[in-house]
Amino acid sequence: MSSGETTKARLLEAAGEEFAAKGYEKASIRKICDRVNANCAAVNYHFGSKEQLYVE
Repeated sequence: MSSGETTKARLLEAAGEEFAAKGYEKASIRKICDRVNANCAAVNYHFGSKEQLYVE
């Protein structure tokens, strides 16, 4: 698995936990990225938006 795929998988896992705990509106992209030590630009790179991250 490449580091990009690993980052994407880690973001998905952290996002699932954040969305489950706080709901879509209160979930923070910054907190999701902080949990996996990723740059916030990684969300836009891999998913395009918070909404797409949520959908996946």
